[in-house]
Amino acid sequence: MMLAKLVLVGSLMGLVTMASADAAQPKLVKSSHAYGKNGRQVIDLVRPEKASGSPVILFIHGGGWTSGAKSMAKDTQASHFAGQGFTWAAMNYRLVPGASVEDQARDVASAVRWLRRKSESLGLDPSGVVLLGHSSGGHLAALVASDPRWLKEVGLSHDVIRGVVMLDAAAIDVPAMMASGAATSPHYQAAFGKEPVRQKSLSPRAHVGPPDAARWLILYDRYHNKMTGNFSEQIAGALNESGAEARAVGIPETTHMGMLNNLGRPGDATTREVNQFLSGLLRDAKAGPAASPTATKAAPQ
Repeated sequence: MMLAKLVLVGSLMGLVTMASADAAQPKLVKSSHAYGKNGRQVIDLVRPEKASGSPVILFIHGGGWTSGAKSMAKDTQASHFAGQGFTWAAMNYRLVPGASVEDQARDVASAVRWLRRKSESLGLDPSGVVLLGHSSGGHLAALVASDPRWLKEVGLSHDVIRGVVMLDAAAIDVPAMMASGAATSPHYQAAFGKEPVRQKSLSPRAHVGPPDAARWLILYDRYHNKMTGNFSEQIAGALNESGAEARAVGIPETTHMGMLNNLGRPGDATTREVNQFLSGLLRDAKAGPAASPTATKAAPQ
């Protein structure tokens, strides 16, 4: 009899604990939307149920420009960031060789425009988005955030990009990387071809200088890809010199895919850096425009 009572009490305590955990985690709403006419131009949203002015993180997947999908982001990331009040937006974009890297940059800009236009109906923050890209997606995030051409094409200026997070990004300096051996990579060949002028035009490093996105976090795998680390440090230095605020950080005990797959998990070093960066963005947004390091820069209209 006593044993039965103990089991019953233990079960009730377990239910109370689960209920408390459920109450602490806000209910999330998932939806999928087309931001263009092509079948690849789709964006998935995970946001708090009662979102109002929810800041947006736009995830741009990797895959060497020729493959990959928004599903490369796990539920872990969506639940982690949406659980903190953010809207997690994971996008697909057109792929090489059916499309060009230029088309992919246009897709990112178009997704940003779509999020802005739908901000009121979806309860999103209309002031801008954070671009978060992994691998080749990190390259696209950096390209759109540094070259005013892409946002200008869709009627936007760089102040709509609240921040940029690059996870072990590829092709930061395309000509230099091609010269360092990337020219033998089928992914780089398909994406950038052999024309030096085009390679430079698709290189984020070549576009550093006003107007750039104001805040950058550039994370890289410290031990497994020294080339990416070198280029990450170089572009961070150039951004800081040009008036933006950039931080490059080598993450230990991780891998190229581990940086994405572990994002959002407790104790993960990449997650810790991203959380800190996002907290700073929100803090500065509350402080007003004067907190921005590029507040006095002219932006294209």
